[in-house]
Amino acid sequence: MVGYDPNEKKLSRQSIVYSGAISGALTRTVSQPLDVLKIRFQLQTESFSKHNKQSIYYGIRQATGRIYREEGLRAFWRGHSPAQCLSVTYGIVQFSSFETMTRVIYENLPGYFSSEIKVFTHFVCGGFSGVAATIFAQPFDVIRTRVVAQGEPKIYKNMLHAALVMVTRESPRSLYKGLMPTLLQIAPQNGFNFAFYSMFVSIWNLLFNKTSHVGKHGFEDSIIDILFSNCGHSLQQFDFRL
Repeated sequence: MVGYDPNEKKLSRQSIVYSGAISGALTRTVSQPLDVLKIRFQLQTESFSKHNKQSIYYGIRQATGRIYREEGLRAFWRGHSPAQCLSVTYGIVQFSSFETMTRVIYENLPGYFSSEIKVFTHFVCGGFSGVAATIFAQPFDVIRTRVVAQGEPKIYKNMLHAALVMVTRESPRSLYKGLMPTLLQIAPQNGFNFAFYSMFVSIWNLLFNKTSHVGKHGFEDSIIDILFSNCGHSLQQFDFRL
């Protein structure tokens, strides 16, 4: 289970770090093409209509075909290096900080782990872990967006070149553009993510008496993803425009 639990087998800090890094890396590899499409759509200012001659993209199939024809298959993994750094960094900081915070609270304020307020405790710890992870990973997110959004000819050759250009031509602060709307999105979203996870774990255990951990976690994660996949869309779009 995610988070400190005195009744569960304790994982070492190294195991938590590896788990967060590997889960982030695998997820990013599979979802990167969808991320590229999402960023292209979010940065387009024209209407999403095929009747508008100025519209570059107006549908998923059309956008996929156009990117493939004009830029090739590798375009769907453009910005993959900074995106991997983003996912791995975010995963490591998020899970390790959440584990640490829940452990500290349990050791010093065990009453906050009672069944009545444990969900609230996970909400608070989840929110702070999301903030911490975002602060560490934000530069990779900004670089990823710049690299993915560029068309042809390319402005940035790779992740390091993009970082160097941004720091020298703009300022080091450019690596943290859009940080505030990102934090406003991530803090409650991450908090609710962990809180609902904790709640669904309790419900599942109550109904099924811990019979199937694999089915349990898959069910809970699916419900949580459905609930929160669109919660931060507007703030994320504002973040990209910044």
